Formats: sequence, structure tokens, C-alpha cells
Amino acid sequence: MYFIVDTDKNFVKPLAVTFYSITKHTHSDEKNIFFLIQYNDKKLPNEDIVFLKKYIRKQDKIECIVVPHHIDGSITGKWSDQVLLKIIGLYYLPDYVDRIFHIDGDAIVVDDITEFYYSEKLLTYTLLGTKEVLDIQKERNQLYGLKDDLYLCAGVIMINVKLFLKKFPTIESFNNEIKNVKYEIRASDQDFLNTFFDGEKTCWETDQYMRFALLYLIHDKSYLSKKISIIHYAGIAKPWKPDRRLHYRIKYWKYGIRIFGIFYYIKYLFKRLIWFIKYCFNKVFGKNK
Repeated sequence: MYFIVDTDKNFVKPLAVTFYSITKHTHSDEKNIFFLIQYNDKKLPNEDIVFLKKYIRKQDKIECIVVPHHIDGSITGKWSDQVLLKIIGLYYLPDYVDRIFHIDGDAIVVDDITEFYYSEKLLTYTLLGTKEVLDIQKERNQLYGLKDDLYLCAGVIMINVKLFLKKFPTIESFNNEIKNVKYEIRASDQDFLNTFFDGEKTCWETDQYMRFALLYLIHDKSYLSKKISIIHYAGIAKPWKPDRRLHYRIKYWKYGIRIFGIFYYIKYLFKRLIWFIKYCFNKVFGKNK
């Protein structure tokens, strides 16, 4: 299976957790290749690559792909080209990659994802993923007037590379499409994918869709009663940060404790306790944040 990821020096350990969780739920006869996309002037030091390799299996590989130049900085006036890096990285993949799992470093895999990766739906659609949480789904559908009435989360999404490159064969063609955007962009790469491929994307069936938990500070609690395959800790709440309320935190630390270490985890629990005491104090005295 092929995965495309990007990171910076502050996200190396969370990305290691993502890698480790994927390999723990990969069939023994399956090989994973993680394409790590980086800009030439923001490459991770070699010791970070060595660190990441500690948490994948011997048959798995990390392929570092260096993008030599940034996309035109005038995209929208406020969005960094860093958030578009995984999309730009599609142009630098080897020719043999026909489909790829586009995954963020704040997501973990908690069950087998083989059926999702090899879904036949991706033979006819460019994008295959899961719907955003209901409030965002409704807002973006209304904002962009999507013909397929479908707004996918880009943090965990399958991409048919061949169909993508058929529509935008060069970085310049993709960049030109971006520069022609006249509507408001709120989530850059996610908004671009959903609007550029309107009518060319689909999601898994409802029961499978619910196997993806998109966790924000406020989210659809119906996830809690469903079998989960992938958890994406979206928004500002991250499981390695102690100062937020967040479901499924313990599932993250099932893998995270090996990467971050027991002493970090103990320190994290102490900070979590302090935050909880302050949170309860504010609840009692009416100082909710």
C-alpha cells in the first residue's frame, strides 16, 4: 500500500505514531511504502528519518521525495503552500503508483484498512474518502454549491493518481486553476480538492463511513457507538496535548507511549491532571473557556 505524508520538525513523533499504527494493522504479506514529501529548503535532518524508520516493519519503506520549488505564493493571499504539499507531491511520485492514501500526521489506524485501500470505487472516481462532520459538510456544500452534495475530509482520503494527473497533468495547470479561484477558501487543500473534483468523488457506504472518526472539540458522538478503523484528530485538539477535551485519547496513547516514551507520558498525565483541576474550577466558578 502507498501512503503520502508530509511533516515538519515539530510533527516527527506524531507522524511516527501514525506510521506505527498503520504497520500494526497491515497484513503480514502486505508491503507499505510511505512517500514523505518535503520542500528542498525544509528537509528533515537524516536523524529524524532514521527515527521514523524505527517504527515501521523491515519490509516497509520510507521514500523521501524532495520538491525543488514552492508553488506560486500568490495562491489565495493567506494560505501557505505547505498545506498543499501532499497534493504537489503527487507530481513527484513514481509512475507505478496508481492510487495513494493521503493521510495526515494527526491520524491513527486502529483496524484493518485493506478493504478501503483496494476499493473498486476508486477505479472510476478521483477521490474516495469520508464526509466531513455534519456542520462543516452543510456549510461547505452551501458555500460552494457542490453538484454532488458531498464534502470530503482531506486529512484521510484515497486519491486515484492517474485520474488526478489526467485532469491536471502539470503543477502549472494545477497552480493556474488555483489562481483562477474567485470564491472564498477556508480549508485550502480540502476546499480545492472538493471543488476541483466536484462530481468526481465519492465516499464509502454509511456503515463504513462511520468507521472513520473525525474528532474536533465538538463532534458527532454517534461515532462513539461504532466500530472505528481510522481516527483523525482534526482541528486544534491533539491527543498529545493535555489541555483539551477529546474522545479516544487513550487509543492514541496505546501506540504513542512507545514513540514518546514512558517519562513523557508520565509528564503528560501530570499536565493533564493540572488542566483537569483548572477545568473543573472554571466550571464551578463560571469561567468556562
